[in-house]
Amino acid sequence: MLSAVTKMEGLFHVHSTYSSDGKLSLEELREECLNRNLKFMVVTDHAEDFTPGKIKKYVNHCREISDEDFWAIPGLEYVIDKEHQVHLLVVNLEGLPFEKGPEAILYAVREGKGSPLAVVAHLSRCDYFIPPDYEQTIDGIEVWNAAYNSRYLPDHKAIDLFIKLKKKNPRLVGFGGLDLHDRTGFRGLRICLKDACRNPNDLLDQLKGGKFIIYGSYFRISSIPRLGSFPLFLLMLGRKIVSRADSCRWRLVSWRRALFSSIFNSDL
Repeated sequence: MLSAVTKMEGLFHVHSTYSSDGKLSLEELREECLNRNLKFMVVTDHAEDFTPGKIKKYVNHCREISDEDFWAIPGLEYVIDKEHQVHLLVVNLEGLPFEKGPEAILYAVREGKGSPLAVVAHLSRCDYFIPPDYEQTIDGIEVWNAAYNSRYLPDHKAIDLFIKLKKKNPRLVGFGGLDLHDRTGFRGLRICLKDACRNPNDLLDQLKGGKFIIYGSYFRISSIPRLGSFPLFLLMLGRKIVSRADSCRWRLVSWRRALFSSIFNSDL
């Protein structure tokens, strides 16, 4: 096992080739993480892509690539509300009936069995809707998703929702997820633990307890964000500016590619 360390960094909400839309194997993800000095990853592959036997293979595979240098924590991503496209990340399958398939796991989570970490993902995708039955039973929500929101700043609407839900659900924690599917998904967003961590169970306890900070390339935020109206306004304004700049940058890149392509083809 890893020796006790501080400032242990890792990734949350990662997809591997166990998902139909994942491009990197667990081994490739591990290598990419280690190259970035990351010590763990929370893998949340799509539940609909699994059979009971495949889940067992997946859990064992995560164990096999975990060692004294790196931990792979297996989880599944569920669609819990198709109408609103609400997705729930269920992390830590130990103690859950994963040998019976994904639906048995979700049923056990709803019944309060095991000790999973349940987090609602990419809230902008579901227009910030969380089914009422889940508001007081989930452990966290993604207040920053690098795939559906700006990679540079957290989601002010998700933070506002977090603050409101926290009054109903005191244990609620804010997470930053990559929603990574390929190498382009490594966007600098990571989780940094505050305390020493000795094993995967300790890691999960710290994640559930919110004992971490969410770091982006240029911004960081607490796992328990407490922002007032004015800071949220500034965050909204910053996101608009960054989004506009990002859009202009990609237009410039596309224009340059088209120009070079035109020049190259004319030479032929």
